[in-house]
Amino acid sequence: MLFTSPRNNLDGHLNVLEKSDCHIFLSAKDCHTDIQPILARRPMRAMTVPPLSELLDSSTIDTYPYTKSFEDARQDECLVLHTTGSTGLPKPI
Repeated sequence: MLFTSPRNNLDGHLNVLEKSDCHIFLSAKDCHTDIQPILARRPMRAMTVPPLSELLDSSTIDTYPYTKSFEDARQDECLVLHTTGSTGLPKPI
C-alpha cells in the first residue's frame, strides 16, 4: 500500500507512483487529491474504496483465502512511504 501525500504536486505523485511500480490507484469518495490529471499522465486501474462504515460492517462475508506461506510472503512489500520532496521530487523509501 502506497499512501501519497495530498500536498504532492502532479510531478511528485507521478514520480512516487512510477518509482514504486504502482499500477492500481485506490481513493476515497471525498479524496482531497484530484486523480484525473494523474491518470491522464499515467494510466492505471483506478477504484473508489467503500467508506469505513461499510468496511467495518459486521455482516457475514465470504472468506478470502490467503495461501502464501510465511517464507513465500515474508519479503512482500505491504507499505511504501515516501520522502517529503523538500530537496526535489518525493521518492519512495
